[in-house]
Amino acid sequence: RRSWAPGGLLCGARATPVPLPSSAQGGPARTPHAARRPARPRTHGPPHNLVLAPGASPFGGGFGSRSPAEVRGALHAHQLPRPSLQPTSSSNGNMAAIVVGVSYVPGIGFAVAKRFAQAGLRVGIVGRTEEKLKHAKAEIEAMVPGAQVTSAVGDVTDKNSIDAAFMALIYAMGAPSVLVYNVSSRPFPTSTVADVDPERLLNDYRAGPLGAVHCAQAVIPGMREAGEGTIIFTGATASMRGAKGFGSFSASKAGLRALAQSLAKEEMNNGIHVVHAVVDGMVDMPAMRGYAEANNIPQGRLIDTEAIAETYFQMHMQDKRCMSFEIDIRPYLSDGHY
Repeated sequence: RRSWAPGGLLCGARATPVPLPSSAQGGPARTPHAARRPARPRTHGPPHNLVLAPGASPFGGGFGSRSPAEVRGALHAHQLPRPSLQPTSSSNGNMAAIVVGVSYVPGIGFAVAKRFAQAGLRVGIVGRTEEKLKHAKAEIEAMVPGAQVTSAVGDVTDKNSIDAAFMALIYAMGAPSVLVYNVSSRPFPTSTVADVDPERLLNDYRAGPLGAVHCAQAVIPGMREAGEGTIIFTGATASMRGAKGFGSFSASKAGLRALAQSLAKEEMNNGIHVVHAVVDGMVDMPAMRGYAEANNIPQGRLIDTEAIAETYFQMHMQDKRCMSFEIDIRPYLSDGHY
């Protein structure tokens, strides 16, 4: 389900030191960036260890058996208790991030969620499998003392499922200042355009542009109200070019990139920083490492997930007057770009 991603230092990253504990860096802990953000007690919503099944309501009697569409309508009409949609960044200390596409440990989504937790943000993780989410949540909380991680099961291809998951997370944590969309269809097995199953093409589209729209639409109103926010999409080499046997996958990834470009231009004046990260290479995960070893591929051609996460975090930390839209990430033994 994952595409592969990048890492590196970025132009325009804020000079304020970012918080990595000594255990993560092998040295003394630096001054937390969050230290200058006064903490605001969380007084709303269910506990952050909640795990929600698809369609489950975190809101109790007020929402009851209403459908997600009815819940959305009631919220807009102010007929039900409304989750906080206050600014969620440095302006008031209510920092929260939602990472969609967390399953593999280690993996890009897991590493990104952990990195934002290390920075002091409350983190919501979304995936299709409850057991994988529980495992990822437990691992992050074990690695990051004091981490507040909430998980919610959601299918990005189903708008009602994603709306319910995001409403649960917002109710538990507050509206997010960060959204990371790290969902991808599988590029394998390959198939030529002449032979591709149309249903596969549709499924790739649903996991790419369609799912990204569902998730972005869930957070944009709160970010507009806050006047700031970061939305990061994980891309791949296929975002930039097609290749033999990867027509369906490339169409999905190229579509996601084009969508991100449009969104960036539409929302930049609202203070929302949209980023497309081209992960141009193989990601160092257990399955990919096994493939590399079996095919005598050196480790220097695998991209480190922790480095990818650090890059995403630095993109979020960029100043509004120096915002990068696109960054490509590749390992030092790469064959070259694209």
